[in-house]
Amino acid sequence: RRQRQMCIRDRFWCIEIVDSKNPDLYVELGTVVVGLSDSLTRIPDNGFNFKTDDQSKLDETEFGHVYADLYPKRRSIDFTFNLIEYDQMETMQAIFKRVGGSRPVFVALDTAEEIFDKDDIVLLGRMKLTMDFNHIVRGYFSKKLLIVESM
Repeated sequence: RRQRQMCIRDRFWCIEIVDSKNPDLYVELGTVVVGLSDSLTRIPDNGFNFKTDDQSKLDETEFGHVYADLYPKRRSIDFTFNLIEYDQMETMQAIFKRVGGSRPVFVALDTAEEIFDKDDIVLLGRMKLTMDFNHIVRGYFSKKLLIVESM
């Protein structure tokens, strides 16, 4: 694996970038996200929904003419956690208490590029305004998580 390490001398930050598919060792950073991170020991179930919605407004006249107000496209991802234990439910609740629906969260699936391109399914978005869990049996719960891209 090729590695490139970039350190800023007068600051306290050091960024290590590992990109095995980059023979030129050239990296361009578009946005750097700095914040707290949490990871769950339970991964989501197989299968997720990844969609893109066009926010544009269309008006059609009675003669068939279409007029469009162009707005950006917005992506969203939702996946389900089935049979999560109570401690994982508490972790999700703690994350929601910290960020709620007002602060953005960063979601990256398959950062090691085992199945997908690491840049395809990456989303900076917001969670739904409610956090609800379904009780399955004994100490196990189910949770459907929806993240909508921030504009």
